[in-house]
Amino acid sequence: MHENSILNPESDLQDVKAAGRAHLDRIGLKNGIHPSRMDKLIRPTYIVPGELIKRGYSYQTDIKEGLRRWLQDDPQGAFV
Repeated sequence: MHENSILNPESDLQDVKAAGRAHLDRIGLKNGIHPSRMDKLIRPTYIVPGELIKRGYSYQTDIKEGLRRWLQDDPQGAFV
C-alpha cells in the first residue's frame, strides 16, 4: 500500500466481502445469507438508552403492549 493512501474502512470492508463472496461462488460454495444481513451483524448501532425520551419521542405503546402485539403478529417464519 502506498504510504500516502487514505484508508476507508467501510469501503475496504465492502471490497473484502465482495471478493470473498466471489471466491466462494467460484468454488461452488454459495452462501444464502444476503450481504445486507452480514452488514447488520458487523456495523455497530450505538444505541444510547434514554436518548429518544430525552429528545421528546412519544412511544405508541409500553413494552408489555409492544411484546403482546409482536407475539400476535405471526409473520409465518419470515424475517421482518
